[in-house]
Amino acid sequence: MNTEQQKAYEWAKNQNYQSVAAQCARLLAEALEEKIHSRPIPENKTLTIEQIQQMDGKPVWVVGKTHLGKDSSGTWVLVYIKNSEAIGFLGTYKFKDYGKTWLAYTTEPLT
Repeated sequence: MNTEQQKAYEWAKNQNYQSVAAQCARLLAEALEEKIHSRPIPENKTLTIEQIQQMDGKPVWVVGKTHLGKDSSGTWVLVYIKNSEAIGFLGTYKFKDYGKTWLAYTTEPLT
């Protein structure tokens, strides 16, 4: 969950109003919390270049690396494979730079 989603979730979870909408929001938050805690969170490993090459036309979560080596915020990218590059809407990701300047995942990593 991002910060905005977390705030909305906390608001819904703490509803004490008697309106139908507030009661539904609280019930949904409780159901979500039960679902989150009842199943293990799958590990989200970085994809290999071979896996990325097999995902032509599919979405991947791409995280860039800053000049300090820290991960920047990521974004969803539809990947199109061309030569030795993964081409997305926001840029081109060269396979030779994979692990140095960018990483890819099948889902957004939990923060």
